[in-house]
Amino acid sequence: MPRFPMIIKHWRYIFWIYITTILLLAVLPINGVENTLDNSFIFTIRLDHWLHSVQYIPCIPLYLLAFRPDTPGKYATMFLICLGFAIVSEGVQIFLTYRAFTLRDMASNLIGVLIGSLALMGKIKTFLYRFSKV
Repeated sequence: MPRFPMIIKHWRYIFWIYITTILLLAVLPINGVENTLDNSFIFTIRLDHWLHSVQYIPCIPLYLLAFRPDTPGKYATMFLICLGFAIVSEGVQIFLTYRAFTLRDMASNLIGVLIGSLALMGKIKTFLYRFSKV
């Protein structure tokens, strides 16, 4: 049993709000005719791709805070779940006439998940310990 079940419950709400927000951003028709994200570049990479990566960085840290996996196998499962979510959230756009599916967006999503996991690699116990005292 976790030491602070109420705090974990709040992190679960935050995790599900995050997941819902990402899915809404993926399926809602929010792109206009004059999309400035497609015409803005940082280091010759479209701003759109940077934002795709950044939005997936918190996936693994939020999953860790919400569900507290306690075995190495569960960490691998967590990683695969976040990768799958990144693929599905972009892949669903294939079926939407008002959205455009691109492999570059999907790759950007996966890069964000990888960055989030690499940032925590070796730091997971410290990360969980610090936030368990909140």
